[in-house]
Amino acid sequence: MDIIKERFIKQFGDKDAENIINAALEHADGINSGIKGSSLFRWAITICLGFDCFITYREYHKITASWEEIDRWIMDYAELEKHDGDVDYISAFCGVYDKYLKREDK
Repeated sequence: MDIIKERFIKQFGDKDAENIINAALEHADGINSGIKGSSLFRWAITICLGFDCFITYREYHKITASWEEIDRWIMDYAELEKHDGDVDYISAFCGVYDKYLKREDK
């Protein structure tokens, strides 16, 4: 199993994890999903961040954990700087992922 998904399930449960993956798959368009990388769940987090699934569309996607809890969890455990797949490139260009990327030059 995906270690990032396991970490998430430990804190928030399996249902929210599956709902996040399903939300990301709903937004998959071939450009943002051709290469999902070594962690499907990490990819799903990037897509959900990019498409605002955790805040604006959380009810639609049936994500029950609060944005504040998920945001903190992403910072602490998702390791987005290790993501090796596609993302929502417009969101990346706009800086949506910047706060989650741990950089040594900061």
